Parts: sequence; C-alpha cells; structure tokens
Amino acid sequence: MDGRHRLGRLYFKKQSSQQSAWSGKNGRGLLFVIRTAVVWFVLCIWWVTMESFLPIQVNFTRLFAGLFAVTIVGGILLNSKRSYLWLAVIGIGAGIIIWRNQSLFATAVNHLANVYLTQFPSDSLASLRFNEWTSDPKALAMAFVILQIPMVLILAAVMRSGRGRFPAGVLIAAPLILAAIEMCFPPVMDCCIWLMAAGIYFALTGCDTGGTALKKGIVTAMVLFVVLAVTVFAGGRIEALKRANHPVYTKIKNATEETIAKPIREWTVEREENQKTAEEKKPESATQNKELQADIPDITFNQTAYGDMSNLKALASFIPKSGELGTLTLTYKPEKTVYSAKIYGEDYDGQSWSERETSEHVFSADSMVPDSILRLRAFREENETNSLEDTERVIRREFEENTVYSYTPGTTPADKDFAEYFLFDHQKGFCVHFATTAVLLYRLYGYPARYAEGYAVEPSEFTQQADGTWQAEITGAMGHAWCEVYDGDTWIVKEHTLAYSGNEEQTNPPAMSTQQIDQEENGKSAEEMTLGQKIMKQMLRILCAAVVILLLSGCFLIQAAVRRKRTKRSFYKGNGAGIQNMYMIFYRIAVFLSQGEKESQKKMQKDILSPDTLTFMKKNLPYISEDEWVWMSQLVLESMFYKRKPEREEQIKMHEIYLRMEKQVQRQLTGWQLVKYRYVICLG
Repeated sequence: MDGRHRLGRLYFKKQSSQQSAWSGKNGRGLLFVIRTAVVWFVLCIWWVTMESFLPIQVNFTRLFAGLFAVTIVGGILLNSKRSYLWLAVIGIGAGIIIWRNQSLFATAVNHLANVYLTQFPSDSLASLRFNEWTSDPKALAMAFVILQIPMVLILAAVMRSGRGRFPAGVLIAAPLILAAIEMCFPPVMDCCIWLMAAGIYFALTGCDTGGTALKKGIVTAMVLFVVLAVTVFAGGRIEALKRANHPVYTKIKNATEETIAKPIREWTVEREENQKTAEEKKPESATQNKELQADIPDITFNQTAYGDMSNLKALASFIPKSGELGTLTLTYKPEKTVYSAKIYGEDYDGQSWSERETSEHVFSADSMVPDSILRLRAFREENETNSLEDTERVIRREFEENTVYSYTPGTTPADKDFAEYFLFDHQKGFCVHFATTAVLLYRLYGYPARYAEGYAVEPSEFTQQADGTWQAEITGAMGHAWCEVYDGDTWIVKEHTLAYSGNEEQTNPPAMSTQQIDQEENGKSAEEMTLGQKIMKQMLRILCAAVVILLLSGCFLIQAAVRRKRTKRSFYKGNGAGIQNMYMIFYRIAVFLSQGEKESQKKMQKDILSPDTLTFMKKNLPYISEDEWVWMSQLVLESMFYKRKPEREEQIKMHEIYLRMEKQVQRQLTGWQLVKYRYVICLG
C-alpha cells in the first residue's frame, strides 16, 4: 500500500511539473494577456456606461490609459509569489498619494456628486453644491484611476481564482443599477456592449490555461453577438412598426392600453379624488390650457412683429410687440409657467410651418418629417433612446452643449434647412429655432409633436385681486414658441429654449431653461404628488433595480446549472477518468467543510492519494463508511496506475455514495454557506 502511495506521489509530481512547463511555454503568457485585456475592457465599458447618463468632465483617453497600466501591474502582482506583500505596498503607496493630494481626490469625488445632483436634482438637495478645487480633466482622470485601484484588483483576483463572482457582478453592474434607480437607462448600444463585456468576463473567470480562455472567449463573444444582434434587430422592427402605425403594433398598443394602462390610470385618478375635495382640486394641464385661452381676451397674434411661420428663414431677430394686449385671470395662483397657444404648426417643409386648427386631437401630420433633413436623421441614429424622458434628455443635452440663445441670430441661407442650419451650423437662435428643431427631433424618435406659438406667462406676473382671483397683464414681450408632445394621453409642453446668457438688452426672459423646468417638475413631485403617486414612483424605481438584479442572478444560476450538468457528465467518462473526477469532488467538498486547515490543505493537494489526505477526507466527510473509503481509494489507484477500466456498476455505486453524501452535507449547511456549496463548490 505504501509503495503504491509513493508511486502515486511520483506520478502526480511528474504530471504537475510537465503541466507547469507546458503551461509556461504555451499558455501562461496568453492567459495573462487575455485576463488583462478582459478586465481592462470591463473597466472601460464601466465608465462608458456611467458617462452615458452622467456627463462627467474627464479626459477619457488618459483615464483609459491609466486603467490599462494599473490592470497590467495588478495582474503581475497577483501572479507573483509574494502577492500579498506587493499589494500591501501598492495600497500604502496609493494612500500616501491620496493623502498628499487631498484636494485633487476630494475634487474627483465632489465632481461626481455635483454631476449626479445636477442631472437628477431634488428639492431637499437643490441648493447643495460641493467644492471643486480644479477643473483639469487630465488631473481628474488620474485621480479616478487611483481611486479605482481596489476595483481593478478585485476584478483581476476574481477572474484569476474563480471565486467571488457575486461581488464582482455587483461592481460591474453598478452603473446600470444606479441608472435603474433613477429611471434613466443608457442607450441600447451602450447596454449591448456592457452585456458583451460582462458576459466574456464571467465566461473566462476561473480559466487556468490560455488556450481554454481563448476558445471560451471567442465562443462567448460569438453567442452574445448573435443574441444581441437579434434583440436589436427585433427592437428596430418594432420601432419601425411604431413609426408606421402598423395595424399589428396598433392592436397590441390598444390591448395594452385597455388591459394595463387604463386600469392603473383610473385607480390613480380615483385615489386623487378621494384625497382632494372639489374646492381644493386644481385643473389638469389640458383644462388649464382651455381655461387660459378662454380667459384671455380675443387677441390676434402679431406674426409680423414676432415671427411668421410661413417664412422662418427670414426671421433675423426677436422683436416683441409693445404694450399690453389683455389680461389673464385664474382662480388659483400658478406655480409654473402658464402657456397659451394661439397658433399651431403642422407640416414643416424646411422653411415654414403650415397652420393647423386648435385641437386636442392627434393628426397623422404630427408624426411626419420631410425627407430632406438628413443630418437630423443621422443625429437620431447616433443617439438611441428608450423612452420619452430619455429622448427629452438627449435633446436638452444637445441644445445646452452646442447652441446659445440670441435675440439677433440673423436670417437662414436660402439653400439651408431652417432647423439643421440652427443646430449644426449657426447654433444661435431664439425660441422659434429651438421649438422647431425640438418638434422635428421628437417626431424622428417616434413621438407625435406639434409646433406652438402664443404666450408664456410667468407665475411672478400674477397678482391677487380683491375677489381672490389671480390676474396677469399679457404683453407682447410674453410672446413665445414651444414644442408640445403627445404622451399617449394628452399634449404636454416640452420647453427646450435655453435661458438667455448674452450681452444683448433683455426685455423679458425669453423662456425657462430645460434645467429650470426639471427643477419645477421635481418641486411639484415633492409638494403636489399624492401619497399614492409617491409610493408608485418609489415602487417603480425599486422594481427596475430588482429587474436588473434578477437578470444578473438569472445569468449566474444558468451558468451554474450548465457547469453542474457538465460536472455530473464527467463522472461517467471512460478509462477511469470518471472515477478520478468524482474522487476530486470528494476532496474539494472536504476542503470546503474544513476550517482553519489551509496549510495542511496545500500540502495534501500536492498528493491527493496519500494516507494523510485520505484521513483528512474521512474526518471532514463522516457520512461515508470506512469500507467505502477504502474501496474508492483502491478503485482510483487501480484506474490510474494499473490502467484498469472501472465497470459501469462501479461508477454507478460511487455516484450513489456521492449523492447520499451530498444530501447529508446540504442538511447541515445554512445561509450563504449552502448557496456557496450548491452553486460554486460542487460544480467542479
């Protein structure tokens, strides 16, 4: 018996040295390159996904270069013999750098906080602003690189060892979880690239040879590419049906409206009516518009003084009509801008709007755009959106980053489209330019929209009268143009005209900026929303975050099931390989159940057939009898050194011992230990 064990030790030592030599010559370098590339790719996509809904002002070229360098250094240190010592040195060094440059790293953290608060403002934090001591994008990039070192090391360590997939998944999914909480999902293309990066990362986690990693990476990339391509193609087909008002899409939409949306809307209205008395209720937006238009005296909109929809290219400046035009009386004090449309634009031909009747109905022309606006179509293709709110943010960001408000923008050249010349060439204009371009963009994204001209009355213009009503004097300076979008239920105002910030003499604020509109809507949600609406909003956020977590958990469970099935199939391989695989699983489970015996485990792993290892396995797996242990160890030795092929009945018997032992082990485990055993340890 001792002779066989010595023979076993020599055999495993020889095999181990041969495998190590082969790996060093053929696979170790390739494995390192693949791991480094995948981890770096995941980190880059992490920042790309984050930037898709948080406009971070950082030099991404330097950021990605710094992350690449840190990933290489981290991979080298993790593969070294004294990895813990080197990692401690790196941690101390990073701590010293952070301590000596506190203002820079504080600025990096504060910049993220300020961007987040600006993008998603709230009433309670509306005035909160953190100090930023530098605005150098390159310096901020290097600060983010150093701050992200822990994440780099965690991802590299998990990929190397194959353990800790769940925390790694949470780190990788952090941008999507944050986006789900804020109801602001990244563009479809960014999500597809993120899924590709995450899928390849988890597929290659735990690979120990370069050849295996390369094959798995290629297969995983091909499968994910096909799945994502089919998904995007299907989504594009659905979008095409939506734009064309195809009967199939219309039928499904109407069915969804009747079975889901309508009951929810009726329930919400009923809740509001129960919580408000008839005297306290304020008019809905559509009723406000009708009441406003009825209360304003019969005023003819001065097109020659303000703007002529039939000749947009001739508009050179904003010249409001002077004097008072009438009064507007409301029974309540408005808390946001009151819009009164006097003219609507329907068809657009590049230089004019055709006037349409004042109606709350949706016409087919509200979704039509001319074929000539090729640059606007290209913009829509480059900036994918998933919802009306997402579309609004894309349009707002484009206006704020590339255009300015001007009272005297000048005329539009005869050979240029009015909207495209404003957005892509001249980039100066007043409300007519912003409203026209916004309407066309909403239509391109598939949402019915119409151009409106009339008056925008600020809440500060209203004064309380003796009878308790609120009255405002309507002047020509209140003339304004805006965009209205149909959200499936009613027409809503989408204000995209930027706030004036030039040196020209300003007679009256031209319009509220998009950011001001967002702040007012957030203020309304905090003050006027009913308890039921608040609960529904929070539940929707929680639901979106839960969906993301469930999808990640589903992917984890699916890959665990596939690996478990593959492991069970390996138990019945021929030439003794199945017997040896089962014996290795017994050893792994014994190691998992043992506590505080790491040093002995390392020694035993070099000689799994030694008497000490067998004693160790008996101690930690008392569910198997002495005779069964002796029989299994003898069977493994014979299959390895005497080339005896085990009988099918012997494989079945050993598998039955494994199944009996597994049930008893699972009974004694609870909580996280049970989850780890079922989905990590026993997978092989």
